[in-house]
Amino acid sequence: MKRSNKTRLTLVALAVSLAITSFAFSEPVFATGSQDSVVMHEAIVLTSTSGVYLNMTNGSPSVIGPASGTMTLEMVNGVTPGYLLTLKSGSVDLGEYHVPFLSGSAFMNQQETYIVGAGRVGGVTALSPTGTFTFRAFSVGPTVRHQPLDFSVLTIRLHIGADQYEVLLHVTTSIIVGP
Repeated sequence: MKRSNKTRLTLVALAVSLAITSFAFSEPVFATGSQDSVVMHEAIVLTSTSGVYLNMTNGSPSVIGPASGTMTLEMVNGVTPGYLLTLKSGSVDLGEYHVPFLSGSAFMNQQETYIVGAGRVGGVTALSPTGTFTFRAFSVGPTVRHQPLDFSVLTIRLHIGADQYEVLLHVTTSIIVGP
């Protein structure tokens, strides 16, 4: 059966959307064994090496494009089940649009294998409204054991005005020890 280019694009968009959704809502894998815990003011920097975004404004993918970004989170408090983090800086680029992260907070589990959080973003243009975002960082790979503080995937869901975007970034993790 021959498919039109529009049908192929729709199928690719649905496949990418399914991948983003399954990554975002799957249970993270926990590391086993002992590891050094993070310290106060230690910063976790997530930097994209590749990525894609979907414009989900009308409920189905209407635009698919390249995405990139960075996020710096600082550990501000250790709590019994994990760590509280604050968003220090970062942004995401959706094709030609630059979206800065204004503020946010997150939780990292005690095994240091996933981070979940939320915050506020600036508008895509000077005239567009600010918005909100949720995110999740975790590792995926061929094995079930992942090293602590070694995140490889960052998913971001952006809501800016009436627009909604799903972002999937492959990231590298670096740690910056604070003062």
